[in-house]
Amino acid sequence: MEGEHEKLSPGLHDFLIKFKEELQKSRNMDWDELCQIAKAQIAQRDPGEDVYLIKDIICYFEDKSVPVRIYQPEGDYLQILVYFHGGGWVLGDLDTQDPLCRKIANRANCVVVSVDYSLAPEKPYPAALEDGMVVIQWIIRNARKMGWDPSKTVLAGDSAGGNIATILANKVVREELTIGLIHQVLIYPVTNIVSFDTLSYNRFAEGYYLEKSMMKRFADAYIGEKGSRFQASPFHIPFIKQSPSATIITAGYDPLRDEGRDYADRLKQSYLKVNHVNYRSEEHTSELQSH
Repeated sequence: MEGEHEKLSPGLHDFLIKFKEELQKSRNMDWDELCQIAKAQIAQRDPGEDVYLIKDIICYFEDKSVPVRIYQPEGDYLQILVYFHGGGWVLGDLDTQDPLCRKIANRANCVVVSVDYSLAPEKPYPAALEDGMVVIQWIIRNARKMGWDPSKTVLAGDSAGGNIATILANKVVREELTIGLIHQVLIYPVTNIVSFDTLSYNRFAEGYYLEKSMMKRFADAYIGEKGSRFQASPFHIPFIKQSPSATIITAGYDPLRDEGRDYADRLKQSYLKVNHVNYRSEEHTSELQSH
């Protein structure tokens, strides 16, 4: 398997060979079956690093509530990173990126708030975004009571979670919410569900973990009957100069690679400071996040 610049990393090459049969089966599975497979994979994973404090709580704002998991290192007045897991807006929960959130909390010495947002197709667009805003509003009102520093807040996420994080980053600035949003970290984000016709989508349409056909299924489930693909696509949402700087991570063998790159260029055109890193020999899995 060869990509645009170099060979797929040996470990991921072997993984894809072993995963080939399961990938073919997944194309005909319903969401419940896929959810059970995802949970089984998570249960077999290493539990990850110890963190000084980990607790599950409910964030309330007005008449809405959203479950979150808090990862807090030892210390006072720490900055905050709000994390949105991937899973195509359909799969995932607080356990999906638990090891990664533990690592971020320890290595970055920050409070990580992982969001258990509503999932499609039961709760399609814009339910996940509304849940994200509930958590942000809760942080605005409670951060200092918790001993955190809301003036240094980062929004982050992978895949569909990256989509949610960057849309919310723009929304926070547009609505002039009183939170100090300083950066956004987007790991192979979904930025355009209006079109699925990039070079990377066509080159890596099948056989590379995330497939073009599955991504279309995810998008259909998320948008539902009343959603707007344009409003759910960060690439098509006008950004303003005051929006936070961004780190965008893409993978060389990922169907989402080109839209991540194009989105980085789009943000640069809006005069945002953007650091785009492409891991050329990787593909769309959580393995990339070990970097």
